[in-house]
Amino acid sequence: MTFVVNADGNWSITGTAHNSNLLVRTFHWTCDLTWDAAEVTHVTAKKAVPGKTTRTIGSVAYDPDVQGDFAAIADHGRADCDIVIG
Repeated sequence: MTFVVNADGNWSITGTAHNSNLLVRTFHWTCDLTWDAAEVTHVTAKKAVPGKTTRTIGSVAYDPDVQGDFAAIADHGRADCDIVIG
């Protein structure tokens, strides 16, 4: 998975999931971005993954908080991203 944060406030998440089960499972990605006392969370939409297949999902958007505080984010920001299944 890839989480990109740009100085202009645009961000993107792209990630891939493989379903090793026989039944369909849904998944989405969530990323928490923290810096100083601020925190923002960005997520992708949910996507169904049929059994024994792989799917990629992505989201892009603009966040004014990211644009306004980009110097602090670049200096000491932290991202924590997870896949959510189900």
